[in-house]
Amino acid sequence: MLESYRAAVNFYIREMWPGDQKYGISTIRKLVHSRLPANLRNVACWQAQNIIKALRAAEKETKDVAGMPHYRGGANLVQTAAKIDDGKGSFDLTVTISSLKSGSRIVIPTKKTKRLNYWLEKPGAKLCLGCYINDKCIIVFVEVPLREPKQNGKTMAVDIGINKLLVDSDGTQYGKELKAIYAKIGRRKPGSKGKSRARAERTNIIEREAKHLPWNNLSVIGVENLKNLKFGKSKKRNKKFRKATTPWTYRHALDRIEQLAQENRVRLVRYNPAYTSQICPVCGKCSKTNRKGETFKCVRCGHTADADLIGAQNGLVRTLRILGGDSSPSGFPPPPHGDKTVSWKT
Repeated sequence: MLESYRAAVNFYIREMWPGDQKYGISTIRKLVHSRLPANLRNVACWQAQNIIKALRAAEKETKDVAGMPHYRGGANLVQTAAKIDDGKGSFDLTVTISSLKSGSRIVIPTKKTKRLNYWLEKPGAKLCLGCYINDKCIIVFVEVPLREPKQNGKTMAVDIGINKLLVDSDGTQYGKELKAIYAKIGRRKPGSKGKSRARAERTNIIEREAKHLPWNNLSVIGVENLKNLKFGKSKKRNKKFRKATTPWTYRHALDRIEQLAQENRVRLVRYNPAYTSQICPVCGKCSKTNRKGETFKCVRCGHTADADLIGAQNGLVRTLRILGGDSSPSGFPPPPHGDKTVSWKT
């Protein structure tokens, strides 16, 4: 069924490519010689549209022209193609999906995982209709009512780095071992099991360290609004830079922090990261010579600290400014170029 589904998605991608206008399943050539039922064909067409739409959005961000994609993933089965019910006995969950045979369905008895039970125990939580299925697993979705953010708690900002995963504005460092993991990923042969294990180790560290943030004591967390750091060509993005940042997954860390913030009712604030590691928090001097590698030393007052800590402290000031309704969403007005002095009130 999955092979037929993937073939259908790729058929619709070819029919709709380059995807510069909207298409529907009734406006393109019909899929023949396929055993997929009509509801799964509709889902495959919908998924092909979303793939092309996401690809076009990525092209606008990166300014790169992409080739026609080839889908190898699983099936996003909507409510018409999948049904989820409570099971019986030791199998407490049953997933029923459409099959290639007309009038017949595939019934998969399974067990709820610990993580699924965790979410189902939330007040008002319920299983959503539909699921995602691939060769290895079935993913079901839980709808949880959105709760109001906490009113009591501290405000904190975090800086995301390459050598260290996170540094918060209190000076705590998280994921200092990631630098060695990135080097391990770079040494492994592409497509090898060793590279897959190193990437899995990187994922586990990001998941673990993001949970170590003091979520119970927070009401607001500020994060950098990072985008497209690996794309584009300039003197700073030379071959050495691209090689060092290839294993860097800052987006994974940001997404995980956002998920944990929602789960712990913590308000998430995104601030402009420009010059945060170059501004002295003591005298306000902004200069690119203030930072050398991982060390910050102000050329005016001599204040010395970890560069990522300086970035987190300046990020905290920008977060507080956004919370206070400052007209400048970035907190500090970023200097266009050269050495500048930035003043602010707290």
